Amino acid sequence: MTHSNNRNSVLRIAGAACHVLLTLPSGLTECCPVQFEPTEPMVDDQVLQLFWGHQGRCATIITGKNIDEGHWVGDAFHCNNSWGEPVMLEFLKMKVLSPKEDTPTAIEDALLQVLAKAYDNPELKEVKGVVGRLSVAVAQGPNAVMDFLFPAKYRALSTLHKLKQQSAEDEGYDWETLTPALEAVSESLNAGYGNQLSIDEVADDDLGLIPWTAEILDFLKDYINRTDNLEAETELTWRLLTMSVQLHTRTQLDTFLDTLRARLLNDDDDLKGLSSMLLEDILEQITKPVTA
Repeated sequence: MTHSNNRNSVLRIAGAACHVLLTLPSGLTECCPVQFEPTEPMVDDQVLQLFWGHQGRCATIITGKNIDEGHWVGDAFHCNNSWGEPVMLEFLKMKVLSPKEDTPTAIEDALLQVLAKAYDNPELKEVKGVVGRLSVAVAQGPNAVMDFLFPAKYRALSTLHKLKQQSAEDEGYDWETLTPALEAVSESLNAGYGNQLSIDEVADDDLGLIPWTAEILDFLKDYINRTDNLEAETELTWRLLTMSVQLHTRTQLDTFLDTLRARLLNDDDDLKGLSSMLLEDILEQITKPVTA
């Protein structure tokens, strides 16, 4: 596809869309209204501007060059923003539903339309974050919605599904993993909205079925060590840490902070000497984090 055709394809689809699901380098996803070439562009060759965050105070700018150098992967368009950072754009289109329509996508369209209006409603600003995450889940499909609303049930069913697949290969069940999985099903039946399984507090992901911690740490260490300079190494480490924190549940974050506090108070641990920040200030931030 030539540059002009690529740009025309994106602009045609963007023009028909009502909102864009914008995925940032940190992994954060925002639902943004589509806005084309403003009267006062922020940068040269500006084509799209996507406002997000609290009261739309943050902006992601997409230029014509960004689009020319981007590419489609399935239904998502991958390109850089005006700062040269990689982003992913997914274009959503709303439509009016009638009683005659009874298709599998009718529920999805209705949910997206209602959530889009709720997202832009200033009276609902206190729950804007939840509405945005739910919009993303609806766009991703039923599994994502179930994982967001009923994570306990979704985790229990997913684990049993994986156990069934593994048992076919092993020609039998591993009772050490099957037993907690069955117990998790019983627990999940009584779980409310957004509740995680209690076993999540002590087990690895997927109830310990994928013990890849050491391998992942080795990969990340090698990944970071292959940067060209200290600035790139610091930026990469920060982005990886940001992604990890954003994916943690409240319980997991509490455990992480408790572990950090314990290591800082351990006289045999040199962790506290790696930063010039005062120990009292670090401990205060751990107890009550505030924006720096």
